[in-house]
Amino acid sequence: MAYIGYEFYYDGTRATLWGYIQTALINLGWELHDSISANVKVYKSNGESGNEPYGYVWIDAGTSTYIQFAFYQYWNATTHAGVRVRYPNNSATYGQITATYMTSAAPMIIAGDKNLVFIGHPINS
Repeated sequence: MAYIGYEFYYDGTRATLWGYIQTALINLGWELHDSISANVKVYKSNGESGNEPYGYVWIDAGTSTYIQFAFYQYWNATTHAGVRVRYPNNSATYGQITATYMTSAAPMIIAGDKNLVFIGHPINS
């Protein structure tokens, strides 16, 4: 699958950002692996080649303004638990994406493929 990018301008709410993240991941080729609740999902990908070990991203959109995420080497969809967690920036806390400042003046972008997904804001010309 080729690299895909999305730019969006909506209302700056967490719910809007959560909808875009889910749609983008599926369109980029990631698979929904575990639908824990309406706001907590685990997606997986085994890379563009399809020959890599699966990698899993746990995403929790249940907070008021931001979305949390972490990465796992393995995820059990029956027990809703993963092993070998990696947090962003080699830290010991979940990563966070905030939608508070997402406006038409400061849009966000989601881009990537089955190997890498980038989410960032704001984008300026």
